[in-house]
Amino acid sequence: MQLIVNGDAMPNNRGMVGIGGYVKALREATGAGQGKLADRAGLPRPYMSQLEAGKVGLPGADIRRRLASALGISHLDLLIAAGELLSEEVVDAGKAGVVMMNMDDPAAVLADRLRRMHLTERDLFLLEGMLDAFDRRPQEEG
Repeated sequence: MQLIVNGDAMPNNRGMVGIGGYVKALREATGAGQGKLADRAGLPRPYMSQLEAGKVGLPGADIRRRLASALGISHLDLLIAAGELLSEEVVDAGKAGVVMMNMDDPAAVLADRLRRMHLTERDLFLLEGMLDAFDRRPQEEG
């Protein structure tokens, strides 16, 4: 996906970790300093530094909206460009409407937790190995 801001192509999320990496790349691409962006978003400068360094998880909706506004993009564009949402998920959600997760379904809860995590390639490799091991174990009767 290529994000366009004021007619200029902005960096995508390849090689970045989560929203902090994308915010940093977009900030640098627009020539803004970290302090200036923090001030425009109404955030403490140390928080902005931690966010860009990947030391802060996914910020709450209010902070994301303030960041998006300070960067001159929409909240939704920020989430998609940062890799937090896939554009296909947005399209699918629009078709299906709001879907509630069944909290009694352990697989659904686990899948939701995995979607919200910032997993590295190594993390994904290890998780896949664990899942393969579960697939190979003998099935319990009963």
